[in-house]
Amino acid sequence: MPRYEDLRLRTGEPIVETWYDTLINILEDITEKGAVDYSGYVHKDLIPDIDLALNLGIPEKRFKEIHVDKGYFSSNVWIGDKKVEEIASQYASYYAFKGGALSKDTYPDTDLLLNLGLENLRWLNVFMGYGYASYAFYVDNKPVLKDGDPITVQDLGDNAKTKITQAINDASITSYNAPLHNDLENILNTLNTTFTPFILNKLINTDVSGFTDVFSTDLICSYNGRVRFKFTIDTEAYTYVKWIPAGLTETIISSLNANASIPANAWHEFDFTVVKNDKINFRTDRPLKITLVVYNIPNA
Repeated sequence: MPRYEDLRLRTGEPIVETWYDTLINILEDITEKGAVDYSGYVHKDLIPDIDLALNLGIPEKRFKEIHVDKGYFSSNVWIGDKKVEEIASQYASYYAFKGGALSKDTYPDTDLLLNLGLENLRWLNVFMGYGYASYAFYVDNKPVLKDGDPITVQDLGDNAKTKITQAINDASITSYNAPLHNDLENILNTLNTTFTPFILNKLINTDVSGFTDVFSTDLICSYNGRVRFKFTIDTEAYTYVKWIPAGLTETIISSLNANASIPANAWHEFDFTVVKNDKINFRTDRPLKITLVVYNIPNA
């Protein structure tokens, strides 16, 4: 390959034809055999002479398209005003649902707006550690009970009575069977008795004193189960349950409603677990007018 040194002329040395041939060869090497020729074709690796110092284009002078096989970047790559890693995270769930696996948290961009599945496009199985729902879960179109949901044994009893009655009506009995008839009647009577709340006592628009039993004698529970206090008062107050466990003489008094006051002129209901022969009573912290019904609700 000709060198630039081959074009150097000494003082007084004439320019001969071979000098022109050497110049042409050097120019051909520059234009055709260099790293980049005049037509824009690259023939060799393009390597900067300083690491992380030179640019390929500038913000005002950019390449329209770059076609490469692989790209390796020490920092980040921006597309528009977003980093590639942000875009990848945003669409991670899309690729996962196409058969891939998630490696980052996946969440909607708006709270309580998007669905996971549809009514006619459902997931077969969902495996997870914990599940948190702000509203409710439904199984077979029925809500799943959670702590704090109101439920009474009578709800279960009514359903049981309905099913037994339906079974009797649908039964095909070819001949009268007195023992079977009596057994079924006894079951229904038991359900009617067991699941029906029993009123222990009540007060209607009655003036009561503060820190005093509202009933002159303690109420004795007839069933294992719960006592329900249903009441309304005309003055905001704190309310208390007096409890004497069956077989004991000690009196235990503590507040209802987590020691918070009870608003006036509204209905309130509180359940209290008891066993048969427990004694109970009710108190308020100040004089007021009260309407109070006390139920004893048996266990199933």
